[in-house]
Amino acid sequence: MSPSTPDDPKTLQRARDPDLVGAEAAILRAAKRARLRAAANGTPVAIWQDGKVVWVPVSQEGELQRG
Repeated sequence: MSPSTPDDPKTLQRARDPDLVGAEAAILRAAKRARLRAAANGTPVAIWQDGKVVWVPVSQEGELQRG
């Protein structure tokens, strides 16, 4: 997700959309849970980087190990 400023019209529109309330927090929680599950199983996670999908190892703490 790209950062946006509070006065950006799209940001204001999203803030008022009841379907999106809490959506970003839910996505971040799901991503963290996926990284922790990958760490527990010793598998990498797929991320979008430089216009392509790449597989990245995850530390036991659930942090991406980018090289």
